[in-house]
Amino acid sequence: MLRPAGTDDAAAIARIWNAMILDTLATFNSTPKTDDDLRELIAARAEQGHGFLLACEPGGDGGGPVLGFATYGQFRGGVGYARAFEHTVVIDAAARGRGLGRTLMQGLEEHARGAGGHVLMAGVSAANPDGICFHATIGFAEVARLSEVGFKNGRYLDLVLMQKML
Repeated sequence: MLRPAGTDDAAAIARIWNAMILDTLATFNSTPKTDDDLRELIAARAEQGHGFLLACEPGGDGGGPVLGFATYGQFRGGVGYARAFEHTVVIDAAARGRGLGRTLMQGLEEHARGAGGHVLMAGVSAANPDGICFHATIGFAEVARLSEVGFKNGRYLDLVLMQKML
């Protein structure tokens, strides 16, 4: 089940996001997200009209436990980029392989189109071949590979930029 994130979901989102931050090279960020960070992000996305969606187990009024999320914001600052968005999609490790990423991205793309989006960008760590494959499978094309722009765990990492026209 998909639903919009609310500020009360911050702890569940932090649990999923921080596992990826701390345990993988899928992101160059090495600083865990706090509940306050996420409450602010969720509120900012809502104020900007940008999506923040959750995939949850079915059940209850708002669904069961959070299994993953997807969100987007403006790709770069300035009015010239107002229709270009960059997204983040993260699935709990125990819930991968169930189609949740694809479902989240379909919902996010629909939301972005409704918000006037023209293009959706993905910045994927080259150390995350599953992420590159996932994006290619759902219609993203690699448009650039930036060598050694990231640094994490004592390693320089490449960034793969992927793009999908909405």
